[in-house]
Amino acid sequence: MLLAPYLRKFGHFTVPDFVGDRFESQFARLVALVCAMFISFTYVAGQMRGVGIVFARFLEVDVTFGVVIGMAIVFVYATLGGMKGITYTQVAQYWVLIVAFLIPVVAISWQLTGQPVPQLGMGSELTSSGQRLLTTLDQIHSDLGFSSYTEPFTGSWDKVNVFCTALALMAGTAGLPHVIVRFYTVKNVQAARWSGFWAIFFIAILYLTAPATAAFSRYFVIDSLATMEPGEPPSWFDSWEKSGLVIWLDGLDAESKEPDGKIAYRNDEDNELFCPGKDISAAQVAALKADHARWIETRGEAGADGRLVLRQDGMGKRGPDRDIMVLAMPEMAGLAAWIIALVAAGGLAAALSTASGLLLVISSSVVHDFYYRMIRPTATERERLRLSRIAIGVAVVIAGLFGIYPPGFVAQVVAFAFGLAASSFFPVLVLGIFSVRVGTVPAVAGMVSGIGFTASYILSTVYFGGERWCFGIGPQGIGAVGMLVNFVVAGALTPLCKGPSLAARERRSTNDEWTEVSAKLPRYEDKVGAAQRIRLVAYDEENTDLIVKAGDTIKELIQMAMFDSEECKEAAASALAVLVYHDEARKKIVEEDGIRALISIITGGAKTANAKREACFGLGTLCSGRANAENRTKVMEGGAMRPRVDLGRRRALHSGRPRGRRGARVARGRVPPL
Repeated sequence: MLLAPYLRKFGHFTVPDFVGDRFESQFARLVALVCAMFISFTYVAGQMRGVGIVFARFLEVDVTFGVVIGMAIVFVYATLGGMKGITYTQVAQYWVLIVAFLIPVVAISWQLTGQPVPQLGMGSELTSSGQRLLTTLDQIHSDLGFSSYTEPFTGSWDKVNVFCTALALMAGTAGLPHVIVRFYTVKNVQAARWSGFWAIFFIAILYLTAPATAAFSRYFVIDSLATMEPGEPPSWFDSWEKSGLVIWLDGLDAESKEPDGKIAYRNDEDNELFCPGKDISAAQVAALKADHARWIETRGEAGADGRLVLRQDGMGKRGPDRDIMVLAMPEMAGLAAWIIALVAAGGLAAALSTASGLLLVISSSVVHDFYYRMIRPTATERERLRLSRIAIGVAVVIAGLFGIYPPGFVAQVVAFAFGLAASSFFPVLVLGIFSVRVGTVPAVAGMVSGIGFTASYILSTVYFGGERWCFGIGPQGIGAVGMLVNFVVAGALTPLCKGPSLAARERRSTNDEWTEVSAKLPRYEDKVGAAQRIRLVAYDEENTDLIVKAGDTIKELIQMAMFDSEECKEAAASALAVLVYHDEARKKIVEEDGIRALISIITGGAKTANAKREACFGLGTLCSGRANAENRTKVMEGGAMRPRVDLGRRRALHSGRPRGRRGARVARGRVPPL
């Protein structure tokens, strides 16, 4: 809520764009671009893994094939939709997610405790025994050799680690690039602030329900295994065993040398429930299970005890895979099939919506921030769109590889991404917005030191067996320390280095920016970019007073639409199609013969479909409403009513009144949201 309004007011579409312009450095833009891609690829690895798990369970295929299916789905709708389209899909997918998350938890809470509110049910008494759920979990954990379920700050999760992880998650949320770009799709600064408020509210609903979900799933895992009949595993186990994410290796009784046929889930050497580790492949697991089956059949005389292999570091882990707990919980509780399917849909919605947003960040970083802003500023919109789709395709393949060979379980990988965002973007955004003294060198040095420290610590402790030398803090919480390093480095260098320019310190007003881009219109090399920027400024309803004074600018745009190159015509038509929503600009366009310019584009003056479409939009708005009958007559006389104009615009041109909510907003002279 504090950062979003200022970022929206600055008027850029990506974090590297903001960093590059605020600190007036292409190198700063490049560093931010690298950070954005590093964070996004780390985050998307967990999402693709989650997609693969859902498909593996419900299509009964291998996780690898499930990831491939998810790659294809994400690629299709990430390339078909843009920033605004993905924003709308994420809104729809959130409602699927939250409904799918809450319904089974509420049902299970009612089933176990008679309390429909999960947060209250977690602390209530079980209807079957009269004992509190958390007390029961503590007793079961004690009997099976696990540590107490409710005792806080045990093991590696001491007070320092819990605090640092919580801080990294909070600051990381404010620095995640795919979250920040969503605020650029709202219409103005006030909408950005309210958008941040509602985002926090809906996230809180999800997070406050998560502890109850964890407690219920833990209870059902242990209870279902403890009450199973010999040789008859619970139904949820049979379903998930096919995905390869849970393994049962029965043991032999020390005296009778006979298997008992029951799954022992314990925190000692008698444990028989495992999930595969990162150093063992599916083929190795199959060979291990076959060898273990032979060991059981021969009563230990041939084959080998597979449990000994899975106890080795990296080969296996005790208990079911942690990534399946939420998805398997409805099956463990014996809920209806439609609820199980709803949970699967919610899991897919969560993973796919996040993955699409991350892929958009990656493609925009490569194409907009690197190619367009640094390599080829004259690149056309069509060229950038084509490169964006290629970039998304490459990113999907890389993300799929991370999903097939994950760097950790889903929640752990996501925590890494939050830590990287907290240590790199959060400080530079705060300093860039609220400090007028921080220049290029401190900002870049802070980003590099913060993300460098965090990434190296995560790699050394998780993947190279290094010690937790920084006060015993784990990799999930080290982002908080990296954030502190970023602030300290930037603060220490600020007095020693050159500060930002006067323009950066005073933050150019929209009026100054309008004057600057309008002055570029007569210069051929700047025309397209200037027209595109004018279009963005005109989108904001708060700039109506500015548009009133835009007579010369509108005149120049009309000249572009009539006499310049194809690219200029498309950019000018797009800008005019937005300007017509302002009453004063609409009058000026009519006075300067803008209708004839738009007609010329539709009837053959331009060859691109985009230019003709934008011209159709502009004409449709000019002719909607009873007061615009004269404009409709001009259009009819000018010959624009040809098959090139789509059916929807024909209806708008013939209509004597605005249609629907959009038309009502036009009639009031208001600009629709971006």
